[in-house]
Amino acid sequence: RAFDAEGMLLKGDVMDGGELAETIEPWLEDPNVAYLQAYNARAGCFAARIDRG
Repeated sequence: RAFDAEGMLLKGDVMDGGELAETIEPWLEDPNVAYLQAYNARAGCFAARIDRG
C-alpha cells in the first residue's frame, strides 16, 4: 500500500514476494507517495513500513 503525507491511500496491490521490488520501485518514484506499508496478504499482518530516504 502506498500513502501520501496525510496518510491517504494512493495505491495498493497483492503480489508474490518475488514481484515486490518491481512493483514498489515505480511507486517510490511517484512524488505524491510519502511511504509504503507491506502486509502479509494471507494472514493480514503488518510486516513493514518503507519510508522515503
